[in-house]
Amino acid sequence: MKNIILMFSLFFGFYTVNSFAQQPQGENQGKKQPSIEERLKMISLKVCEPLDINEIQTKAVISAFRDFYVEVDKIMRPGQKPEGELKGPPPHENHGALGDQKVFDKPKIEALEKIRNEKVKKIIPDEKYSKYLELELASRPKLPNGEKHTKEGPKR
Repeated sequence: MKNIILMFSLFFGFYTVNSFAQQPQGENQGKKQPSIEERLKMISLKVCEPLDINEIQTKAVISAFRDFYVEVDKIMRPGQKPEGELKGPPPHENHGALGDQKVFDKPKIEALEKIRNEKVKKIIPDEKYSKYLELELASRPKLPNGEKHTKEGPKR
């Protein structure tokens, strides 16, 4: 009888621990961000090909996106402490300032997007620029809530 009670207690304990373990939430949680080269391939497929631009223009657009992605990756390093004070509980002892979280500095990224779009505007014909903007928005990954990006930004 003692063995049955002991086995039941162990099973119940393991079940409780597993049921309360933290799981990744949302569509993109727990997934690694694609490399810069993978993102550039997607831009080539989803933006450059539909625009029907020549090879020189395609290389220049890809170069503008490469510069953008390199700068964004510098801004969004894991564990980097944002400017200003952090609010909330202190981080876990074994992690840096933010553990594995990525810091999102929206104003800096928007400034980089503007620079990238200005470079692209100089490269492609004016009549294709509005189509480029639509394709660029459509090529972005879905937001955590499953919505697509819009010109106005996410709904709050």
